[in-house]
Amino acid sequence: MNNKYIIKATGEREEFNPQKLHDSLMRAGASEEATDNIVSQIEKELKDGRQIFTPSGSNGTRTNRFSV
Repeated sequence: MNNKYIIKATGEREEFNPQKLHDSLMRAGASEEATDNIVSQIEKELKDGRQIFTPSGSNGTRTNRFSV
């Protein structure tokens, strides 16, 4: 089984943890339904081997990269 990793804005590589993403989205005020949809979509795209770039930080200038 391939592990999935994220590259944080700091450049640090970390194994993808869907629960950590879920908890972060909930703390940010996302609804349970939106949170579940986002986590599911990211997990699906990672299974497809895609790289996903997401904005991070209030000004959106930093990115996190998700990859397999």
